[in-house]
Amino acid sequence: MPTFQYNAIDDQDNPVSGQIESPDQQQAQQALDAQGLKSIEFVVLSSSDGSDLVEHEETASEEMVTAILLSDVESQQLIESLAQLTEAGLPLADGFEAAAAESTSKNLRLAFAYIAERLNAGEPLEQILSNSRIELPTSVATMIHAGIRSRQLPEVLSELLEIDTWQKDYWQGFWSALSYPIIVGGLTLVIIDLMGLFVMPSIYSSILKLFDDFEMEMNFDPAILDTTHISWTLLSLLGILVLYMLKLAIGNIYWTRLKRAVPVIGSIFWWNSTLDFVTKLRLLVSQGIPLPRALHELQTSLEDPLYASLASEWARQVEEGQSLSTVLANSIDVPFSVVPLLSWGEQNNTVDRSLRDAATMFQDRMLLKREVVRYLFQGLIVLAVIGCILWLYTRAIMSLTVMFDLIRNLTG
Repeated sequence: MPTFQYNAIDDQDNPVSGQIESPDQQQAQQALDAQGLKSIEFVVLSSSDGSDLVEHEETASEEMVTAILLSDVESQQLIESLAQLTEAGLPLADGFEAAAAESTSKNLRLAFAYIAERLNAGEPLEQILSNSRIELPTSVATMIHAGIRSRQLPEVLSELLEIDTWQKDYWQGFWSALSYPIIVGGLTLVIIDLMGLFVMPSIYSSILKLFDDFEMEMNFDPAILDTTHISWTLLSLLGILVLYMLKLAIGNIYWTRLKRAVPVIGSIFWWNSTLDFVTKLRLLVSQGIPLPRALHELQTSLEDPLYASLASEWARQVEEGQSLSTVLANSIDVPFSVVPLLSWGEQNNTVDRSLRDAATMFQDRMLLKREVVRYLFQGLIVLAVIGCILWLYTRAIMSLTVMFDLIRNLTG
């Protein structure tokens, strides 16, 4: 009777491995199901006569293995673990087994357990990551596979980790800078709507009712109290909904161009996309990948859909003999400040260095722009709050004037 080696997970998503004897693979699967185990891989160790079944093993793996699809966050955690283990020189198999035991993500536990198992079986790490079993986001997979081909995987992992860490820190600081103005602005809109839609109309209605009850002559036009108020909160939410519908209508590429045209903060999105482009291009070029091929591979690794759509056209023009600096100089979608740096690198055969300098330049720009946005939005929100206070003051003075007129009429 054939013996099957299996990897599975129990009902608490813990990895389980072992061996089971069964007449065929289907019955082995049914036996695991009866034990509450969900198999993710079957390997035939031996047949009833003791011979190895290599061909059957490959077929079983293809049929029974479910790909482990990792999200962007999970792939980042996988890269962090890979980078830490490869740089520290620790035993990879033991490290991944420990990571599988500590991970709170089901997919990561499966990925770590699978890598550890294959490492213990003597399979090289590069071959494991090249296997389609672990499906990484294309933006990460392209870089990792390039590192595998160039035999510079540890360096690639370290660079990917550095890039992602910087971007995370930057955007965390960016949204932290905007959080105070957004919160204060939102509360201001709610207070204005509360006063304009409920409090003030109630006060004015009571005043006018008193005039009617005592049949007193009004020395003012009651229409001034019957002012229509717009709900700024609902108007803001409607604006957000309109922008979302617009994004769906025009598509990601035109939406990217629209974001770049937003005053003040649009340039941040543009520079961030350019930073992603020059950084990943440098990462590929530094591994000896020809420039046209590197541009082709960027189609699946860039986060900006506009740059990803343009990469193939740029690659075609470079293959035709144009320099990349000339190609980018003719594109309105790339900041022109990249062109002189890239041109200098092409002339001196130091494209890698020029792309690194361009990335540093855009990082510095983004950091400076973030501080500008921080102080600008804080100033704008102060002016908005002062304007709201003046509006409330004007409405309060109006109601007090009417109240004084009412009191004077009642006291005769």
